[in-house]
Amino acid sequence: MEPVVYNNEFLRHHPLIECCLSTLNTVSERDYPGKNYFNPEIECLDIDTYECKHSHGERGCTADAVIGISACKNKVLSGHRLQIVELRIDFKSPKNLRKDELENKVTHTKELLGTELPVDTYSIFVFSEKVAPQARHWVESQKHEGGEIRFCKAYSVQEFHNNILSVDDIPYVPQYNPNSISEELNKLVDDESWNKLCEKMSFWIKLAGELRYGNIYEYDSLKETLTKWWSAFRANCPIIDDDDELNALIVDEDIETVLK
Repeated sequence: MEPVVYNNEFLRHHPLIECCLSTLNTVSERDYPGKNYFNPEIECLDIDTYECKHSHGERGCTADAVIGISACKNKVLSGHRLQIVELRIDFKSPKNLRKDELENKVTHTKELLGTELPVDTYSIFVFSEKVAPQARHWVESQKHEGGEIRFCKAYSVQEFHNNILSVDDIPYVPQYNPNSISEELNKLVDDESWNKLCEKMSFWIKLAGELRYGNIYEYDSLKETLTKWWSAFRANCPIIDDDDELNALIVDEDIETVLK
């Protein structure tokens, strides 16, 4: 299964963003001051605040927050959706949990979100490290009764962070293998094919330039590989004739122009 990351950009497409944009940590700090349980970069819809301001009468039960999430494969995001998050970090025991209350929170939050953007099938309830395993067992025990509880997950704070990552946490696997590129260039050096070496460097530099605004991660990988290899080559440059040196100077200029 592809890892899941938070997606602030997708969240900002929801119309409620205009009146209740916040961060998950800010929402958490309201009930758990000084704890800083969550990554301050994760933006959210502060659903409690929205309901308080716009209920126009009796307030319904709502979850604490809604974040944006996406599947992430090699830095490419897909499957964008909203994720309902309810914080129960101060609960001492699952004995205080009520199935109807949890389900009402999820149901009413989905009503407020409307159908503008897709909502993840599962809703997340976050507990302390100690209570989370007990809460997870309780949720499982309630599922046979049916209802929204079947689509609720009980996480500890750490489990939330393990399951909702940042794009920066996902390693990028280059399409063009850096080791293969270096080996290809080294072989041309071993063969003293200076003209072909410069042509191959120009090829890779041009390709990197084309990827700069289409795949910045691939561009960065090629930039690091080519600049590092070429710098080492020029520092230990063998004796080459004037024509080959002229070609090498052109490569120097291309690197300075395209990869800097």
